[in-house]
Amino acid sequence: MYLDNKKIIILIFVIILIALIKFGGQGIINDFPDSNVPDDYYQPNGNTEDLINAMHEAGDHLLAYLPNSRSGLLTVVDIETGSILGSVKLGEFGKGPFNIVFTPDRVRFLCPFPKLDKVKMFDSDSFELVKEIGVGDFPVFIIGDDDYAYVYSEDSGVHVIDLGSLKVIRVVSMQEGPEDGVIAPNGYVYFTNDFGVTRINPDGSEVKQVVSMESEESQLAINKDGSVLYYAYCVDYESHYNLLLFDTSSWETLFELEEMTERPAPDGMVRSMIVTENDYLLYTDDDSSQVYTFDPASLRVINTVYAEIEGLHWGPQEIFSSPNGDYFCTLSSGGIAIEGGHVDIPSGLLVMDEDLNWIHEIQLGEYAGVNFMAFR
Repeated sequence: MYLDNKKIIILIFVIILIALIKFGGQGIINDFPDSNVPDDYYQPNGNTEDLINAMHEAGDHLLAYLPNSRSGLLTVVDIETGSILGSVKLGEFGKGPFNIVFTPDRVRFLCPFPKLDKVKMFDSDSFELVKEIGVGDFPVFIIGDDDYAYVYSEDSGVHVIDLGSLKVIRVVSMQEGPEDGVIAPNGYVYFTNDFGVTRINPDGSEVKQVVSMESEESQLAINKDGSVLYYAYCVDYESHYNLLLFDTSSWETLFELEEMTERPAPDGMVRSMIVTENDYLLYTDDDSSQVYTFDPASLRVINTVYAEIEGLHWGPQEIFSSPNGDYFCTLSSGGIAIEGGHVDIPSGLLVMDEDLNWIHEIQLGEYAGVNFMAFR
């Protein structure tokens, strides 16, 4: 009997260990094959009517829309009060939206659905489906500006969607799928992958590799006038992240900051970077649970802020800035829980003011899959 119990304990430990190695604390997309979802596993539906009423009562408050690729829900949070207004069902359980971008007028939003190979457009007020757009296999990310949305999928590169016609007008192939992307003020779009940085013009008709460098992981950001591109990279999973600053007219290296994080990858990982209204660079490291502030004038890190939500095992991954720069939000994923033979990593949202002081800690429920958000 003792031996059997011991074997069971070892088996449970092995299952948890495999889950940790495989998923690494990030939002999960592939862990719910249709055939493996138990019939009695709780599948939330949300309540569209209640959410719309709550949004109406919130008035002109700043709202955040958070899609969940696992549950299929989109949750709306009142950033000013820190309250969850409700959720609406956009997709089936295990086949939900992974990312989100609003149209310039904020009247509609688009979400890629990785397991459906589609991008869907919804009305921002009624949440009714407006349009489905077929894209390549497993689209996982989307960014957009006034005229175009750029969706990158794992098999075929970047799909350029004309926001007027809501059609894919061009597919920009890449040697490896893009890891991150950013749109410059002049309309140029930069994407990074394992071989450096590629630039495309707004409609995707001109493509040029502007930075050649092999790396395992990388992130991008660009300053407010578009003259400096920030490129964070690690050569392999035993090295630290370094930060390169490039002049976008000559592509000369302006500066290199070594060892952006306290520990090398895969522990210390630069998950996300943004540029503030005053041109500081903010970046996150979920290992140390820090948000770093890099000053391009002094060329050094001038501040770090601890940003791990209580009760969640993982620190901040993605960081977002409100349109006016008066709020910053970080998304985090939490600890491992085994239920029905599956792994759930709950997510949390930390709201900070323009000085990175904490305002609200918001638990986003029991399901993994909240990877990105957008301000309404």
